[in-house]
Amino acid sequence: KVTFDAAKAASGAGNPMASILGSCEQNYDDLVDALEGVSRAMHKPGTSSESLVEKMTAASTYAGDCDNWYEERDVKSPYEVMQRHLAQMVSVALGLANKKL
Repeated sequence: KVTFDAAKAASGAGNPMASILGSCEQNYDDLVDALEGVSRAMHKPGTSSESLVEKMTAASTYAGDCDNWYEERDVKSPYEVMQRHLAQMVSVALGLANKKL
C-alpha cells in the first residue's frame, strides 16, 4: 500500500501511470478481499469445491487485471515482477482448488 501511494504521488495526476496506479490500488484491495474470502471458505465446514473454485477464479481475475491495464496503455509496469509472482501464486491455488473437484 505504501509503495502504491508513493508511486501515485510521484507520477502526478492526469497521466496514464497515475490512472493505472489508482485502478491497481483498488484492484489489489479487491484481490486481498477475495483471497480472504477463499481462506474463510476453506475453513468453513461444508464449503463446496465449486464455491472455492468460483472464489479463486475471481481472485485470479483481480491478479491479472493490473498487468492488463499497463499493457493496454503500452506503459511498463513498475510492479511487473511482483505482479507475475502474485498471478502465479493465485494460479497455483486455483489449480489446487480445481483438483479437489
